[in-house]
Amino acid sequence: MGMLECRVSEPFPPARSTLHAAANVLVIPVEFLPFSRCNIGELFGLNGVYVLWDARAIARPTYIGEGNVLVRFGNHARRDARKFFRPLDGYIALIDDVKYRSSKTCARIIERLLLDVSTDTDRAPTVNVSSGHGSLVRTLCASGMIRVRITGYDPLVPPRAARPLRGDRIIEA
Repeated sequence: MGMLECRVSEPFPPARSTLHAAANVLVIPVEFLPFSRCNIGELFGLNGVYVLWDARAIARPTYIGEGNVLVRFGNHARRDARKFFRPLDGYIALIDDVKYRSSKTCARIIERLLLDVSTDTDRAPTVNVSSGHGSLVRTLCASGMIRVRITGYDPLVPPRAARPLRGDRIIEA
């Protein structure tokens, strides 16, 4: 599975609309927060994207994933316990349904683009086996552009060095 051409840019004006019909751009706004700032009660039944940093992670995250967050964390605990060294830390972004796209679809898009950016910036996760849903992103890019607008925290920075972003980060494909 080949890499998608992604571009990370500096601050971009916030988008009110999630689909710009004239330009055929799908805009997905997402806010990443450190685990320490998340309320577990807000996670029930919601899809999102998460970036895990385990105790051995220094400059690269351990895992980037997506899905129903609590279900996925439970799966990792049962299935992947041997791959993660405690304590775990990281970031999470809950995805609301975006106009014209489901939260699951948006989470898959964000996961794939984060995986591409992490590879391009020499911060690819150490445990990911899958490269994400590239065919989904390629299909959407065939008819337009995808723009992920990241606010909150940079999920590819170790949590111990976490600071709020100054302005938005944009990933375009």
